[in-house]
Amino acid sequence: MNTYIGPKSFSVDRLLAIFYAILEEKVGLTCNLLSQVSTLVNLKLLSFVSGENVMDGTSRLQCTVGLDFVICISQVVGFNVRQYLSDFN
Repeated sequence: MNTYIGPKSFSVDRLLAIFYAILEEKVGLTCNLLSQVSTLVNLKLLSFVSGENVMDGTSRLQCTVGLDFVICISQVVGFNVRQYLSDFN
């Protein structure tokens, strides 16, 4: 299973594409939304792998928390993260 390999780096564009794919309501791309990425980095839930400017689109991020933590948080907020992971379908 890919979940045993660990997290791979991803672009901010990919993060936003996933966000928009799972969001039920439509929201525009705003500075407030992009600042949430910085908040996740400050909370050490994400880390920059390359670049540190979210606005330029060349930054790459990596998730720093494990699958168990993600599943726990998803249950707290009422989001079934397993349905979006291909290893669990």
